[in-house]
Amino acid sequence: TLFTVIYAGYGASLARLANQAEVVIGSPVAGRNRVETEGLIGFLLNTLALPLSIAGQCTGTELIRRAKASVEAALVDQDLPFER
Repeated sequence: TLFTVIYAGYGASLARLANQAEVVIGSPVAGRNRVETEGLIGFLLNTLALPLSIAGQCTGTELIRRAKASVEAALVDQDLPFER
């Protein structure tokens, strides 16, 4: 998705600027994945911590693949509060 490509590029830029092989980027999710909460009005938001590793000689395709895996793994736990 476009989000994954932007996340990969932003993560690579941050990692290069910070001179780090791994970065963690926070991203908000809506938190409305249950039928009971779809009709509610209010602020239902959770933050996901998305780690991204650019260790080694990483091509653009490999970086996007790693970003996609990171996003998919984080979305599995999107119902848990950020503190956990």
